[in-house]
Amino acid sequence: MRRRTVVISLALTVLVCTAVVAGAQSAYYWAEYWLDMGLEASTAGDYEQAIGYFTKSIEMDPTYAYTYENRGLAYSNLGRYVEAVADYTKVIELDPGYVIAYNNRGWAYNELGRYSDALADLNTAIELGLYLGPVFSTRGTVYKNLGRYDEAIADYTKAIEIESGLLDAYKNRGGVYAMLGRYHEALSDYTKVIDEVPGFAPAYYRRGLIYIELGEMEKAKADFAYACERGEEEACDALDALEE
Repeated sequence: MRRRTVVISLALTVLVCTAVVAGAQSAYYWAEYWLDMGLEASTAGDYEQAIGYFTKSIEMDPTYAYTYENRGLAYSNLGRYVEAVADYTKVIELDPGYVIAYNNRGWAYNELGRYSDALADLNTAIELGLYLGPVFSTRGTVYKNLGRYDEAIADYTKAIEIESGLLDAYKNRGGVYAMLGRYHEALSDYTKVIDEVPGFAPAYYRRGLIYIELGEMEKAKADFAYACERGEEEACDALDALEE
């Protein structure tokens, strides 16, 4: 009788273990399935749908940092930066070495106006080895928002040294140069953007403003006219003001 009880007990243990393993495998399968669906939706630009899929994946496996990271990106793309910060923070809790999360959280903090927090995260990203042009460009924007213009210029310049085609860095550095009255340097940066993207109307508008500061009114009119034709309303207003 005792032997039969032991056999039954062992059989029940095997069944329970098998069920646990099967449940874990099922949860893993569905976590991966919903993650893949979320990635597809994000690639298609359907961020609301992507968030739903990522959330389902997290329900199946709440320990996978990569899913939180991607949901954070989807939130950021929708301008939902508070939720993005929460997801990036979760990523860092799960994996403190997940360096891109510091960069992405830094950008979200910047968009929320939390510049000191943004700067701390971007510094951490760089210290951990994320030595990429966009990281320095983002930190440059944070410095600009903090009124630390020389450091902003230095970071935009560093970003360009790393990735010479990083047009946002030229555009933003041009803006800082203009704020500081360094108009020839601003002109050079805006012209670089236009050379690379000839139809980018905002750069023509901004270059037109620089031409005004340099006293080159005909060139300013030409840039405003080009930008106005392409839907830049501020350029239309500036052109009207010059022609009055």
